Amino acid sequence: MTGIVQVGPLWRIASARMPTKWGMFDAVGFERDVCEAAGKLAAKPARALQDSKRPFYEQIKAAMEAENQKFSARVRSDEAREAVGAFLEKYHLPAEAVR
Repeated sequence: MTGIVQVGPLWRIASARMPTKWGMFDAVGFERDVCEAAGKLAAKPARALQDSKRPFYEQIKAAMEAENQKFSARVRSDEAREAVGAFLEKYHLPAEAVR
């Protein structure tokens, strides 16, 4: 009776660092899945990939703008002014040094 012997791990982990508009992105997955996905992506026209990413990037941009508006409102609140004032008093920094 003959059998097949697998040498090494069955599921090897693949990882990659990819540059994006927002900095470096770490991707991790099973090597077999990564290779299959890479082959499928390579077979598609570049324009199709760009078009498929556009809604994702628009969603991220909208979320970032909404978060920026919330943050701006909170920074300008009386509570934020009070917290910054307390910090300056505690560390004896003149207000002019912060501006």
